[in-house]
Amino acid sequence: MSVKIYKSQIDTFILVVILTMIGFYNSLAFIKTQDYIFHHFSATGDIIFSISFINALSFLFRPLGGTIRSLFHHKIKRPLLPYFVLVYAFYNIAVINLVVYFPINYAIATLIFNCILIGILLGAIYPEAIVRILDKDRLSPARKVFVGNCYFIAVYFGAAFTKLTLADVNNPIYKIIISLMPLIFCIFAIYFYLHTRRELSESEEKAVLYEAVNSVICVRNNFWTIIRFTCFLTFVTSLNAFFSTVMPFYLVRYLNYTESSVFNLQVVIFLFSIAGLVIGAIFHQKLGRRLHIVLGLLIKIILYFLFKAYIKNDYIQILVFESICMLFVGLMLSKILTVLDSIFEVKYKFGSISIIYNLTFGFFSGLGVFLSTYLISKSGNLYVPSIIIITFSYLSLVSLWFTPNKDFFRYVK
Repeated sequence: MSVKIYKSQIDTFILVVILTMIGFYNSLAFIKTQDYIFHHFSATGDIIFSISFINALSFLFRPLGGTIRSLFHHKIKRPLLPYFVLVYAFYNIAVINLVVYFPINYAIATLIFNCILIGILLGAIYPEAIVRILDKDRLSPARKVFVGNCYFIAVYFGAAFTKLTLADVNNPIYKIIISLMPLIFCIFAIYFYLHTRRELSESEEKAVLYEAVNSVICVRNNFWTIIRFTCFLTFVTSLNAFFSTVMPFYLVRYLNYTESSVFNLQVVIFLFSIAGLVIGAIFHQKLGRRLHIVLGLLIKIILYFLFKAYIKNDYIQILVFESICMLFVGLMLSKILTVLDSIFEVKYKFGSISIIYNLTFGFFSGLGVFLSTYLISKSGNLYVPSIIIITFSYLSLVSLWFTPNKDFFRYVK
């Protein structure tokens, strides 16, 4: 008994390490893309649109990765997660460090292809990682919520780690060394993961087979549940995408902030997101439908003052309001993975979570980023993103209104 629990804890720890490295590489690629394009196109008027298009691709192609992964889910008994991570890490690290030596046209084409590949790989990696993190027996409800939060904490920590280690480092050799160290660590983590992972039981194999073969039935039988939680998460994920990908360009290009100050701001809001996740795990039994609605309304009110702070160019107010928003976002995300894991039957679990995750954290996040940056570059109106985010917020509130309160507490049983 204790050996199984010990191996389960090792599995969870190694998965968290892998996800942290993925968050690191994702943020590193974003920073490299930003620097390279700014360096060559600083005088053009379409810079925001260009960056938006390239980075939105990594979001928009996630559903394709999830679909491909689901189609082959029943044919391979060994977990594909470690191999996806290896491909992701090696290719990404090569592109990140070599793209600066390409002619500009080839470099942009390579960056676009890289973002598409990253989107496909992440669409396959993250849903499997979520299911495996939560596939732990004999966990109390509180521990299961915390284990589910390890996914978001790992991704946020990886992003914050990138900005802390690379934001002010100008030596390219040092950057290459820093970026290779997590890759080596990741390889060791995958090695141990392959030797400590829990084998699939016969019932799980049958469930996986049934799930993959009946993917259409999976959607049909859980259609309204998938719709409700997709609409609910669209608001939270689009807000998260705005703060982590779009907002830095607004502050640097339109409000003339230095890159270091924007990096510091992002580190702070990532830490507040992690704080929200931890607080939500501690008080998970209080987070029902009503509190989620209240948090959504509070975020909408804070957004009004936040965008006024953007217009007034008040750094302190921006820092405070964004931190509060991300604290609430962390609270709203703190138990969502555990809730999704408890709602769907085993045979529908992977497919349903993959659909919801890749639509919300993928397609709609990318669509929000693309529309926000494109409309701002064309109109010069900094209030445009607020319109898109508020539209998503109404979808979220309506879906929450029709979501049974018991859906937020099924994991307790």
